[in-house]
Amino acid sequence: MDDYLANKNVDLVVTHDPQPLLIGCCNLSLKVPRILRLHIDLSSPNQNIIEFLKPFIEVFEKIIVSREDYIPLWVKKNRAVTIMPAIDPLSAKNIRLPKINAWKILNRYGIKSGSPLISQVSRFDAFKDPIGVIESYRLAKKNISDLQLILAGIIEAPDDPQQQNYVKEVKEYVDKESGLFVFSDVKDLCGIANDEFINAVQTASDVILQKSLQEGFGLTVSEAMWKEKAVIGGNVGGIKLQIKNGKNGYLVNNFQEAAKLIVKLLKDNQLRSRIGKKAKETVREKFLMPRYILENLKIYDELLNS
Repeated sequence: MDDYLANKNVDLVVTHDPQPLLIGCCNLSLKVPRILRLHIDLSSPNQNIIEFLKPFIEVFEKIIVSREDYIPLWVKKNRAVTIMPAIDPLSAKNIRLPKINAWKILNRYGIKSGSPLISQVSRFDAFKDPIGVIESYRLAKKNISDLQLILAGIIEAPDDPQQQNYVKEVKEYVDKESGLFVFSDVKDLCGIANDEFINAVQTASDVILQKSLQEGFGLTVSEAMWKEKAVIGGNVGGIKLQIKNGKNGYLVNNFQEAAKLIVKLLKDNQLRSRIGKKAKETVREKFLMPRYILENLKIYDELLNS
């Protein structure tokens, strides 16, 4: 990386998250501003790890986080900036998809358009709590017998054995249960592009969950809200920036609370519609790409002209 950057006319370096953190320590001119963009929840970090990373973090002129309480305590206030993430409403994942088209896609996988559908779209790991989502579904299904659940999180990194093992654990927990669909491999999509598939899942769903136990932000929440969906989210991290409980969605602390809300929302079309409309308006006001780009450009301009 040193050699690569040495041969480039670099004006600004933006590093995302800890994995490529050492880029900030590369042999760059001192005149080149460095920005670290942290997407993860650092409200209660592992202190040994954060202390180990501290000298590598301190070389950056600016640190951008999604929530103010993610800023490490030792970072000076003038070096830290809070910028909430945003979605691109014109991307294949978020552009308007007629519901009839969404169901044409889902019908290919045996998902029934005549039955209520809930879903969670996220990578498969313990912090996203897919097991808790399954428990919520099973409990809600005692009241709504034809309820269906989609868990969708296509693994894009083939060299991630931890995620592969967790998917295996989830599938064993499901054990071919009727009405429950797990999508983790691009081959499962049978030629449908991942973003188009996710758009179809979110568009067709009656209620969407993001029952995370820890979440830096959770853009899947804003994606679902943009589609006027009632979202049930974990009462944690960045989800709380997007959902105001009972106004534009719901926050829960356990699978029992989630199950009660699933039943309540599926049995009350007017409530579901009202929450969905409030949700979309929230995203329109706060979580679309133009605002995000402008806030980042202001930081770039400040550093390049300081």
